[in-house]
Amino acid sequence: MTAPLVSIEDLHVHFHTDAGVVKAVDGVSWSIEPGETLGIVGESGSGKSVSALALMGLVQQPPARITGRILFRDRDLLTASEDELRSLRGRDISMIFQDPLTALNPVYKVGHQVAEVIQAHEKIGRIPARKRAVDLLAEVGIPNARIRADEYPHQFSGGMRQRAMIAMALALDPALLLADEPTTALDVTVQAQIMNLLRQLQDSRGTAIVLITHDLGVVAGHADRVIVMYAGHVAESANADELYHAPRHPYTLGLLSSIARLDRRRTERLRPIPGQPPSLIRVPPGCPFHPRCAFATEICSREMPPLTGPASHLAACHHQDRVVEARAEAGVG
Repeated sequence: MTAPLVSIEDLHVHFHTDAGVVKAVDGVSWSIEPGETLGIVGESGSGKSVSALALMGLVQQPPARITGRILFRDRDLLTASEDELRSLRGRDISMIFQDPLTALNPVYKVGHQVAEVIQAHEKIGRIPARKRAVDLLAEVGIPNARIRADEYPHQFSGGMRQRAMIAMALALDPALLLADEPTTALDVTVQAQIMNLLRQLQDSRGTAIVLITHDLGVVAGHADRVIVMYAGHVAESANADELYHAPRHPYTLGLLSSIARLDRRRTERLRPIPGQPPSLIRVPPGCPFHPRCAFATEICSREMPPLTGPASHLAACHHQDRVVEARAEAGVG
């Protein structure tokens, strides 16, 4: 088995505010191997993006307090200096941010911004850097790349801005790409184009991709493994086929039961998960999902369940056997 490219171990990211401590990430562990696609899914506020930003060294301390280990090629990034992190960002680890319109600088031309990434890490002149930027824009499917490189972000459509962000992220062939909601606010046709583009670039470059999203459909078609997060914790972790066909956590079952399926006729209404995610300042004791869970018993409000199960399929639930029985009734699997 290939050694992990990245291994996150017992990561905690807590923000100290006047209202209390926000436990955005609370004991999360996961790893990714070279060339693999790892999907991280969950509702807004579950800790998906914060864990990725912590990996990039983009969470400011203070107000945050970060503990645990983030190993990249066996180097703990939490003990790395700012200069070391700056040399890694863009070259070895890149990120596609949620909103390309705000991530791109509105006063600089798109081609200049892509070339700037190259020049920040390589001793290369302005003209050859621009040529590489134009080539990258063409590679990600922007038509008339030489002309469009001289345009500003507001002159690009949403899909083209996302492609420009991908070009920027892949400019130096990073080993790891963090794609944070790469298809947000795009129509389904453009979503498919963007995800197919990422797949093609991954196949040609061997890049490992962490795909962060709330869209279970996007993850189903592109991830090798999936992590489901809830209230800063990992609720379930499995390969994609097992997770979608045999969920073992009530939250995952609820997510799958609340979306329409095209491969079978549904005789019942979709069933949304009741309630709201908890405040990360006041996470309930025990299992954080228990106030919304139909399977909850007294132990769920008292003890936090550990991640248990086969090595390839772990879930943090005291009642995994009941979830297994209920999933057939819910039409999941």
